[in-house]
Amino acid sequence: MRIDASGLHPGRSSVESAIAARRAHGVGARQEAAPDEVSVSSHARLMALAQAALEAEPQVREPVVERAREQLAGGGADDSGETIARAMIDSITSGRP
Repeated sequence: MRIDASGLHPGRSSVESAIAARRAHGVGARQEAAPDEVSVSSHARLMALAQAALEAEPQVREPVVERAREQLAGGGADDSGETIARAMIDSITSGRP
């Protein structure tokens, strides 16, 4: 990086020097405004698609809940915390619901 000190003068304060340097390079001059522009990265687009897919899914999968209720009521399900935790981890790591 190179600093251009040509617009700086020893007798001026740093603020005055900065203003003079900006004016010398046309910075801060009144210009016609350019139209606003937005750029979205591919990562942001992917995140928006993922968010939309999540929002399209129901918060509670009723068939799964009903199946679990039936198993618990019939005594056919092991409801220990360790078994439930293992099933949750297996479901997440295998990619299946």
